Amino acid sequence: MSIFHEQGYFAPEPKIMKSQFLLLPFLFALLVQTGCGQKSDKSVEFPPKKSIGTVSGLDILEPGDEVFDPQRKLVWQRCGLGEKWNGAICEGTLKELTFVEAKKMAPKGWKIPTIRELSSISDCENGYRSTKDLGDGLPPLNDSCKGDLDSSSLHSAFKTKTYDLRDGFYFWSASSDKSNDSYVDVISFRTGQINGLPKNDGEAKIFVRYVRDHR
Repeated sequence: MSIFHEQGYFAPEPKIMKSQFLLLPFLFALLVQTGCGQKSDKSVEFPPKKSIGTVSGLDILEPGDEVFDPQRKLVWQRCGLGEKWNGAICEGTLKELTFVEAKKMAPKGWKIPTIRELSSISDCENGYRSTKDLGDGLPPLNDSCKGDLDSSSLHSAFKTKTYDLRDGFYFWSASSDKSNDSYVDVISFRTGQINGLPKNDGEAKIFVRYVRDHR
């Protein structure tokens, strides 16, 4: 049985007291902003870094281990968890983690990205087959690459080596699945597809790449 969330499944609708409706606009705005509520710790100070080059609109920060998105004001770790920047490429092996483990392993000041943040570094060379409505009132996200799926759909700023794509090359986001909040959205950086995985299932283990706000 697939561990991925099947489309068409909807969790039972919760009963909401009349007084609770007053809180819904505030809660909705909070969730859209922070995904599952996780955010980078703004109390952590990061020294400024200079750009040493630009790849397809993203700046590579010195010494090469971080990537800055000037449009979204985000700084990404260039290597996924388990890898280490060696001055030229991300060496080592990506760690497969549960969602709970991925949250615990986040370095201070970093976080698991929301699905919208994670989707921004997905780049299918031949475009996308469809879009996915997240039900958050914002524009749908691109979903599923067209054409050849033998190469990674990861943005070229992060392609420092060839990856094994046989298992889909999935990464965690911090955003709850719109139809079942016990699941979170994940992206395959092989196919560009957005799926859902259970956040508290010890058997569901994939990769993670952390991000932080630029400041």
